[in-house]
Amino acid sequence: MGNQLIKDTHIEKEPIGKTGIGLQWEMYSGHKLDKSKTPATIFLFDKKELLKASSSVREEALALIKKEPQSLARFKHPNILSLLDPLLEDPKSMGFVTEATKGSLHNFIQSNRASEIFPTEIDTKFHILELAETLSFLHNDVKSCHLAICPENVYVLNDEKWKLGGFTFVTQITQGSSADTNINFTKNLNIRPSLNFCAPEVANSNSKCSFASDIFSLGCLIYTLYKINQDKSTKNPYLMNVGSVNEVQDFAKNMHKQNFTCIPNEIRQFIVRMLSPEPSMRPTISELVNHQWFKDPFIQTVKHLETLYQRELAQQQSFLKGLNQIVLRFEKKFVISKILPLLNDLIKNEKLAASIIPIYFSLVEGEGSAILTKQEFHNVVWPSIKALTTGKGIPAQALYLLIQNSQILVEIGDMKEIQTIFVPLLTKAFECGVAKLQILALKKTEALFSKMEYNVSKSQLLPRILNMCVDANIDIRKEAIILLSKIYQIFDKTTINDQVLNTLEKVRKMNNNYKINMTLLQIFEGISKNIGVEVIV
Repeated sequence: MGNQLIKDTHIEKEPIGKTGIGLQWEMYSGHKLDKSKTPATIFLFDKKELLKASSSVREEALALIKKEPQSLARFKHPNILSLLDPLLEDPKSMGFVTEATKGSLHNFIQSNRASEIFPTEIDTKFHILELAETLSFLHNDVKSCHLAICPENVYVLNDEKWKLGGFTFVTQITQGSSADTNINFTKNLNIRPSLNFCAPEVANSNSKCSFASDIFSLGCLIYTLYKINQDKSTKNPYLMNVGSVNEVQDFAKNMHKQNFTCIPNEIRQFIVRMLSPEPSMRPTISELVNHQWFKDPFIQTVKHLETLYQRELAQQQSFLKGLNQIVLRFEKKFVISKILPLLNDLIKNEKLAASIIPIYFSLVEGEGSAILTKQEFHNVVWPSIKALTTGKGIPAQALYLLIQNSQILVEIGDMKEIQTIFVPLLTKAFECGVAKLQILALKKTEALFSKMEYNVSKSQLLPRILNMCVDANIDIRKEAIILLSKIYQIFDKTTINDQVLNTLEKVRKMNNNYKINMTLLQIFEGISKNIGVEVIV
């Protein structure tokens, strides 16, 4: 679908849904039209929505709506929605483009699909921590209040990560501990923070805010997540269902009467404090981020992985070795969405490859214990292995591990992919000069020949195998001769005459052991019998 405003982005016909402050923005999936084809989400606003408003009201509304993309351009943080293209505007519409999302949390709640994005306790806890860390950045680094923490402004990315948007009413705390919000709840613009998630001091005729205001809103959101988990439904998930400022005030006064049993015992009283009507009674965002509840070993593993690149190499390798021993305890969805993207990023550092490869293979091995199917391994892990094997500096230990597990890779890839990975892999192994690795490569090569094109086997692998048939190391020579005895039949008569037989003559003149001599005899007899070449042994 085309759009005259946003011309360099393909836009799907059907919208994801409405989102943002007052649900003013219509979201669409799409991708950039350049060579990158970068997936994207397109936000569009049709100005005819404001045709019935007076000129002054319309201008005020447009100014507020524009603040969404303008604010996204100001804030850079891993957990804040990334802006790809800034606000564009013409007389009829406005639009902007962000990184790709599946939709907002609001969209998933409205369509009763919330269980898709936080199906387990560990998922829920991790997403809460993501949002808390974002608020920590706003409060402690930017010194600003968000003031619109609600499902409409929480976005779910394609990799399941949650990011925060909706910075329309962001307010900086420049002096003291509070500030005026300049939010007018009396005008009928429907462009205001969601009252269902609004702190009582904000939802007020004399609206003021502090960092504690965001704490209240986040507490309401946490309640919503656990209410959905408890009820297995999104029918009535909100703590507050209010329609006016007065109703917010009344509800806050009676907060102590509410039922919070849907929230886990370990964090329940802390969340109740977050929902205190009195801002001074609420905990800080730092208290939440550092709460013992988040010391869950699975959470800590991911957080450690996120910062692993900052540590010394020995510490990195030690941690990854320990991860390999516990990774099968993680939920499958959590491994795919959290663990593997981090490992795929870390393996770009070739020094860590030998520590990460065993984790990859442990996820796909074993009938009953495997976390990944072969197709999932192909989709999520294969691209990183391919990049590693086709690079220039793969370490010998990583090379050894990949060849050792070659059978798994052979079962996963097609012929073209196997060649792309294993031809350079075997070439490096054959020529590395490390006997242990060369012998392993020779033992694993037979199974790969059926996956190789004939010309590739003939021109790139056979010459190297023949070279090892006359290697000074008798163990390498033996394995090379044994391999040759199993594969020579696939080659044409000319290749056997010109290359294979010449090499065999050289081997015959060397000081060989019984196994090599018997294998040589077997090859000579096979050539004479099956190919019709007269050979004198």
